[in-house]
Amino acid sequence: MDKGSKTVLAVAVLCLLVVDCIAIYPLLDNGSDPEPGPYDPSGFRDITDIRGRVVTIPNEIDRVVCVAAGSLRLMSYMGASDLVVGIDHSDSSKDPRNGYATYLLAYDYSGVPNIGDASNETSYKAIIETGAQVIIASKVSVDDLNTIQNMTGIPVVAIDAGGDVTITDDRFRENIELMGKVLNRQDRAKALLDAVDGFIAELASYSATVSDKAKSYVGGLTYYKQSGLYMTSGNFLPFDLAGVKNVMPYMSGLPYNIEIASRLIEAGPSYIFMDSMTRVASYNQYLENKAVLDAVPAIKEGKDYLLFASKYYGTNWETEIMNAYIIGQVVNPDSYSYNLREKLNAVLDSFFPGSDLSVKDIYNMQGWTPEEGWL
Repeated sequence: MDKGSKTVLAVAVLCLLVVDCIAIYPLLDNGSDPEPGPYDPSGFRDITDIRGRVVTIPNEIDRVVCVAAGSLRLMSYMGASDLVVGIDHSDSSKDPRNGYATYLLAYDYSGVPNIGDASNETSYKAIIETGAQVIIASKVSVDDLNTIQNMTGIPVVAIDAGGDVTITDDRFRENIELMGKVLNRQDRAKALLDAVDGFIAELASYSATVSDKAKSYVGGLTYYKQSGLYMTSGNFLPFDLAGVKNVMPYMSGLPYNIEIASRLIEAGPSYIFMDSMTRVASYNQYLENKAVLDAVPAIKEGKDYLLFASKYYGTNWETEIMNAYIIGQVVNPDSYSYNLREKLNAVLDSFFPGSDLSVKDIYNMQGWTPEEGWL
């Protein structure tokens, strides 16, 4: 290298050093930390999902795909239906007019693309084509979650919509708080959780005035598509909230089949409640053993009632509270004294902001009211 080239190189290096010093001087000027820069909507942030996965997501999100049970329901709870750009096959194929999936009634998802079940190339391609920035998924397997993320190149945030997650479970609260962080809707998440706490506290105040807990049975619950009169649970949260005694023993918290009428007769419930979604199957089973079942006190005295569907592609968490209000007033009207329809509408308003859905709409679709029996 000749002398002239060395001189040019030296000057260039000196200029770069001067520029660097000028750039960092303000940061070193008084020894204090720099002022935070403006919020960058094009930036990213890390969040930890329900499965303990650290996921990098955009700072601002306006396009979301929902995969597996409970994902679209939670988006609905957040009042974020307008952000949904893709839903899975199960949600897409359901007819909201049956009234069993309240979230599908509250908001119109009929025009949202069906992306399949997020388990194959066709589904991955459909997800990518939505332009989604985030995928909300309730798949349990971390490998499955990572596969969807790797195959689509879109961050996947896991929620927990397991069948044993009730509205009083800490995992429900964690789901809502997580959704609030992901969508930058922490205020909405807090408002919903505060409303839930209020409903539960109110129900507890009513229950505290009940001294004699009536023996009650719930049937028609669903578990992996099994149901009917004898599909029940010894851990039915609405009974606990409504101050009644569950005549069935606790078994893992999930629905199970007592199989034979004699078990129901031995339990001797004074009240029977039936899940509205399976009332036809339950009624047919009743007819098969009518002569025997008519000896059950609840049936003999006509104290049989319908409840909102407990599960429909995941748990209908809002109906856990709604069913508790129904049961409480049916069994203990003096203690649970309120305008029932106003209470049920208040629950719907709290869970589905901006929706004009009313309990009357659901009753009209399903053709029943709490005052009417299922037999």
